[in-house]
Amino acid sequence: MPIKNSKQSYWKKGLSDLLETSPGQPAFLAHTVAYSMDGYPILYDNSHYRADKYTFHNILQREH
Repeated sequence: MPIKNSKQSYWKKGLSDLLETSPGQPAFLAHTVAYSMDGYPILYDNSHYRADKYTFHNILQREH
């Protein structure tokens, strides 16, 4: 499931508590949408990642 878009973010109080980090620390927010074989969206996901625990690598592809 490819990441639809992403952005740099900062932790707010509620999420920072859950992920055992401090508010204001760097974060990564990825928005993902998965589609059925018929093209209908079946999953919408916002995933939050700690910047000090993850590294992301992108593979870009062009569709003709």
